[in-house]
Amino acid sequence: MDRRTRSVNRSTTRLRSEVDETFFTIIHWRSQICNIRGFKILLAKIRVINGDYDNAVKIYDALVKEEPRVFWLHWNRGIVYIQWWRRVMMMKVFAHKVESERASLKS
Repeated sequence: MDRRTRSVNRSTTRLRSEVDETFFTIIHWRSQICNIRGFKILLAKIRVINGDYDNAVKIYDALVKEEPRVFWLHWNRGIVYIQWWRRVMMMKVFAHKVESERASLKS
């Protein structure tokens, strides 16, 4: 091998190592972003369990803005809206029944 070939081989090897390092850095950051998204989803689910639907919807809205093509985010947000609506309707029915009972007791 002559000097020129060795120099090209070293440059190629150095370039490959830089590309590999950049590739693994990108993979690392993508996994970190997925971990952050998973953590936010977990926070939203905890909010739903605690009955804090408003904040859960806010978290899902932010996640949908970040990644609008992810189906599960839309699905989970829809489920939260359904649960929230059921709770509101249940509260209205309960309030109506309480008012009916109070009216019948006064009579």
